[in-house]
Amino acid sequence: MQDDELVLLTTCGNTVEAAATKSMLEAEGIVVFIHGEHHRAQLGFLGTYVDLRLMVRAAALSDAKELLEEAKYAEHIAPEDDGSAADDLSTQRWRERAGSEPATTDDDELTVPALRPRSIAVPIALGIVLGLGTGHLYGGRFKTALALFILQALSTAYLAWPLVIVAVAILRLADAIGGARAIRKHNAALAAIARPPP
Repeated sequence: MQDDELVLLTTCGNTVEAAATKSMLEAEGIVVFIHGEHHRAQLGFLGTYVDLRLMVRAAALSDAKELLEEAKYAEHIAPEDDGSAADDLSTQRWRERAGSEPATTDDDELTVPALRPRSIAVPIALGIVLGLGTGHLYGGRFKTALALFILQALSTAYLAWPLVIVAVAILRLADAIGGARAIRKHNAALAAIARPPP
C-alpha cells in the first residue's frame, strides 16, 4: 500500500457527524475526503441510505485513528471528572495508548473503522421495488446482484408476457430475501467484533 493511497478510516451516519469529524481531523493537519457525500446529496430522501465514508491517506491512518479514539474517550469524561472515566473498551484503549495503564489485551483489530449496522428494510425495499439485483448490491454481494440483473433482463427480453410477470416477481423476491440475509450477516459480524472480550 502506498502512502498516498486513500484508505477507509470510518463511516458516519449523517452529514453533520461526517463534517464534524472531518473538521476535527483537518484541524490536526490530516486531509480527509468524504466518500458518498455527493451521491447522498443528489439522491434526495433516498440519499440517507448511502454510507458516508471518511477516507484518509494511508500514511496518516494511524494518527487519524488515534485522534478518533481520543475524541471517543473525551466524550466519556464529565467536566468534574477526576480521571476515573467509565471503564469501557474505548476508554481502556485510549489509556493504554496514553500510557496511564498497562495493556490488558493486544486485540487491536477492534480499532478498525467503526462500521455501523445497516437496516434490513433497505434491501427488502430495493429488491421488491427496483429489482435488478439492487437488494444484493446493497448487501455487498456484487456477483449475485449482477447475476440477478442479467436474469431479469433476459426474462423480460425472451419470455412471453405472463411468464415475464412471474419470473420478475420471483427474481425480485429472491433479491429482497438475499439482500436482507446479507445485511443480517453483516450486522451479526459487527456485533461479534464490537462485543468486548470476556
